[in-house]
Amino acid sequence: MRSFAVIGLGEFGFSIAKTLSELGAEVIAIDESPERIKLIDSIVTKAITLDATNEKAIKSVGIENVDVAIIAIGKKLEASILVALMLKEIGIKRIVAKAISEIQGRLLARVGADEVVFPEVESGERIANSLVSSSINDFIKLSSEYAVVEIIPPTEFYNKSLSELSLRSKYNINVIGIRPEDDSDNIKILPLAEDVITEGDMLIVIGAVKDLDKFKKKK
Repeated sequence: MRSFAVIGLGEFGFSIAKTLSELGAEVIAIDESPERIKLIDSIVTKAITLDATNEKAIKSVGIENVDVAIIAIGKKLEASILVALMLKEIGIKRIVAKAISEIQGRLLARVGADEVVFPEVESGERIANSLVSSSINDFIKLSSEYAVVEIIPPTEFYNKSLSELSLRSKYNINVIGIRPEDDSDNIKILPLAEDVITEGDMLIVIGAVKDLDKFKKKK
């Protein structure tokens, strides 16, 4: 099970922490606001009230053991940079940082962020899904119930046709596109039942979120 630390529980950070937890990950949520911590306490593995810019405090919560740390602090650029520097020094394997401008993003990348995201463009839920599953390349939620996912098919799908796989009857999901490895810019939209999945293909699948979750767990 992958483990995450989410630092900053504004709208974006809360969405990240909640979705990661719902996907079965271990999540440490950190914020200096007791009210925000209280809201997420029953959702995540551990919720801690502290000032993340306090080096002694951040080191005391076992954050060095997480696989990924997400810096979701608001508009405080200095705080984001300081936390990124500390996490890099601690030895966090992967650091993802929220930025609100291109300049801020470049600065965060320079001080140690492995990936910079812009929440005005990408939702916390979408990013959380991509972080928790190595098989998911993209996740787009259409509504509270339905989503489109680009996913790496399991090896047992290789050299089988869509009719043989019967994904609709078995998992209640539909393949709406196939992106071949040898022609990644040419997605085959609405593939036919006789179309065969080959190694390297990406499947673009639509379905209810609950059904997509079941399919992901099968993998």
